[in-house]
Amino acid sequence: MKVIFSSAIVHMRQAIARSMFRYCLFLNPFFNAILLGMMYSDKSNQEFTLYAILGTSLSSFWTIICFSSAADISREKYLGTLPVLFTSPSGFKKIIFGKLLGNSLWGLLAFLLNICFVTLLFRRSLVFENFGLLLILIFLAVLTFVSIGMLMCAAFTLSRSAQLLMNMIEYPFLLLTGMIFPVEILSRYIKWLSYLLSPTWIMKGFKLAVYGSKLGTVVYVIVILCTLTIFNFIIAYHTFTKIETKAKIDATLEVY
Repeated sequence: MKVIFSSAIVHMRQAIARSMFRYCLFLNPFFNAILLGMMYSDKSNQEFTLYAILGTSLSSFWTIICFSSAADISREKYLGTLPVLFTSPSGFKKIIFGKLLGNSLWGLLAFLLNICFVTLLFRRSLVFENFGLLLILIFLAVLTFVSIGMLMCAAFTLSRSAQLLMNMIEYPFLLLTGMIFPVEILSRYIKWLSYLLSPTWIMKGFKLAVYGSKLGTVVYVIVILCTLTIFNFIIAYHTFTKIETKAKIDATLEVY
């Protein structure tokens, strides 16, 4: 735990020192707030809360995770420090997990900033029926984005095109998970892909928190969300194990 928390603290300090990261943290939520707020300005208070406030806040969270997961691995590779982290006695997986935990804490700040920006700009209040469920889902959102970040870091460790992959997956992910509009309007073939992504269930949980629902439905959504999050962590763990074996054979981690 000391390794994880130390890695998170150091990474948070390094991240906030970069101008691009400050843009993603402060300006990007502001622009998202304007865009989604205008799109849903004539909707009901519940729909405005779900997509213009919570959806756009979650999208800002995702941007922090997406860009950081790719850029951090790419940056370590460019600076020639990735092999040092990889062979560290502390363990590569623990260090990366700490980095992603730090990114998620910054992403949580972006989430809260987005809520403030939207409510102040459009003078609309946050409407919800179950505040306790909302807090639980925000906590689970941190965990599930860490798990997704672990998966992406595993893929980006071996990839020579991390920046390209990062730019390719950001907006399709926003559309597939229902952060901008309901996934129900997508075709039935694409909806099945959406249901395999854990953030889709975060948005479904947000909908239950805003509109209210029976306890059974709430438990169902939370169980699926937790199952997908655990599954992501398991896949990421085994992927990192495979990467360690491949890296020892090929010895190409320093190739940028």
